[in-house]
Amino acid sequence: MKIPDSLNHPLFFGKDNKRAEVLFREDIEALSFPHQWPLSPEQLQNKFDQWKTEGERIRQLFSERKPQEARGPMIRQLSCFIQALYWSNKRRVDDLVQWHETVPSLPVKPVNIVERLEMIINRPAHFTAWIQLNELFSELEKKVATHSRLPHKE
Repeated sequence: MKIPDSLNHPLFFGKDNKRAEVLFREDIEALSFPHQWPLSPEQLQNKFDQWKTEGERIRQLFSERKPQEARGPMIRQLSCFIQALYWSNKRRVDDLVQWHETVPSLPVKPVNIVERLEMIINRPAHFTAWIQLNELFSELEKKVATHSRLPHKE
């Protein structure tokens, strides 16, 4: 699968991150198959549910003092969070390289999102990054639930 330049962020697609899976697959495929967009609410919920399982496994790796083993799963779950963030705003992830310019304009997002994401991106193998990612998932899920109950402007 060809990774578009706008999504080719070194943390997610760099040389040191040889992955069998392609992160942001749904968003990349949406470029070729836009009729498959938007995704269902179940696909968004799947990202939150996945964190609840994988996040606990990652926490266990940190508690066992295995930060390098936690790095790969942290990066995968960070990609899931970014997808959940964009999808909860009814957008596909279209730019990871300049994400810090688009994320502030998203209406549904946790507070101080740019600073918190920068910390996780810069140090994914640190337990403090896990703590932040855990909080971000929790806050975003609450915001999505609140936002979906509000009447929408037409």
